[in-house]
Amino acid sequence: AIGNMIGVALEKARLFSETEARYRELKTLHAISNTILESLDVTVMMERILDKAFEVGRFDCGVIRLLDRDHDRLRLVASRGHRDHEGIVKHYETSGQKSTARIIAEVMASKQTKVKDLSASDGMRTFRREGVCTVVAIPLHTEHDVLGIIQLGSRAIREFQESELRVFHAIGGQAGIAIQKARLYEESQ
Repeated sequence: AIGNMIGVALEKARLFSETEARYRELKTLHAISNTILESLDVTVMMERILDKAFEVGRFDCGVIRLLDRDHDRLRLVASRGHRDHEGIVKHYETSGQKSTARIIAEVMASKQTKVKDLSASDGMRTFRREGVCTVVAIPLHTEHDVLGIIQLGSRAIREFQESELRVFHAIGGQAGIAIQKARLYEESQ
């Protein structure tokens, strides 16, 4: 009987923890939705979305890069947490080509979030210089197009639950809506 009570208590604690995590995720997605409604400036929206992504995944550094209208170049729109901020900005200004790393090409082609362990990889020198061990790359997408990418780095080796990856994918979809909204507004002006 005591074993059953302990089992029930553990199950309730697990369910409570899952519910609490889901609540935090929904709260973040709601905050991103509000960001989209509050601003027409793509840079402001992307900075706020990057901040929210940091909160969800407890990341150390990250960037958001958007494809230009011709889908030829990625340009840096927002960055956070880099030790050498000016160096990062300069690097991304000079390397605006469409795919500067294999993971970016994979994410943009598949429209799927990817997690990369940099300790087992040669790529992503910029994040490696920052001491990043794990990178999550999230496509900023609409139903039909990829408009950019968020790269989030952790200086600790991390593994992510499927539920976290679903939230990252949802953030990418919301960011895609924000980009479309800003571009439509810009065109109407």
